[in-house]
Parts: sequence; C-alpha cells; structure tokens
Amino acid sequence: MRISIIAPWGPPETRLRFFEVEPGTCYRSGQPRPKDLPYLLNKYKLRSFVVAKAKVNDYETRFAELKGINILHLKFKRDFLRFKHIVPPEKNIAEFIESAKYMRRNMQPFIIHCRRGKDRTGLLVALYRIEAQGWHPQLAWEEMRYFGHAAFVNGNSYFKKWLEARYNIKLA
Repeated sequence: MRISIIAPWGPPETRLRFFEVEPGTCYRSGQPRPKDLPYLLNKYKLRSFVVAKAKVNDYETRFAELKGINILHLKFKRDFLRFKHIVPPEKNIAEFIESAKYMRRNMQPFIIHCRRGKDRTGLLVALYRIEAQGWHPQLAWEEMRYFGHAAFVNGNSYFKKWLEARYNIKLA
C-alpha cells in the first residue's frame, strides 16, 4: 500500500499528507497554507519548522517570527533537466541531523515539510529515523515509499541511490 493521493478539502491533516513521525515530538507534512499554521500550532504545539525547499514562504517566516517558532531551512534545489531534486551538501545534511537530534530533546514538537510532503520530506524523515531513532535504512526506505516517494528518473530514485551510498547498503 502507498499513500499517493491527498484530498484538497477537509482538515489540514488530510490535505497536507500530515502524519506523526514520533509521538508528540516530530511530524511530517506538505506545505501548510497560511490558514493551516494557527491550526497546527494550536493542535500540535509546534516549536520548530524544518523546511526542505528552495525558499521559505514569506507568510511562514512572518508567522514563525510572530509566534517564536524556529525555522531550519534546508535548501533543496531541483535539476529541471533531469527532473530530480538535488540532495543538499553534506554540511547541510550534518546540520539537519544535529539540529533534529537537538530539537528532539529540546525543541519539540517540530514539523518537517516540503511542498508535497513526499520526496524531500521523505528523505529527511528517513535520515531522522536512521540517525535519531536508530532505524535500519531499509525500513526508512520502505516508509519513504509508503508515504508516496516518487522522485524517480528512468525507474531509479536519486534519493535511494544517495541513501545506498551514504549507508553502504543495497535497498530493496
């Protein structure tokens, strides 16, 4: 089974591909709309945002400043010629892993999101699962696929290849 369709109506959890990664600590989703931010803040008491996009939306920055929410921005660029997202440099990945571990202990709950909550969010959640929670990379990869990972070029996932190289493993 794979989650691939999200409804354009209903509560933000339905529209945003919103799910709990770690109870009361970490969540994942697609890009919240301006009206979603107060709802998510009130319901989940968010203290930090991890944004995996080329740019953070202005309304999200203003909301975070107004509410005292921290933003960690990981710039994922896109190679439009090859239709793939480019993994940020290793120093940014290392910063995310250390920040996620810190947020897990001190700045929870936090949310990881990109535009649709599948590919970039999936990769960061997989790193969180592996590095902070001790998951095996195969389980993290299976979860990525379950939540709709679709960054494929000619049947191959660039993120999958990156994970295989990083953890020196062959993922099924």
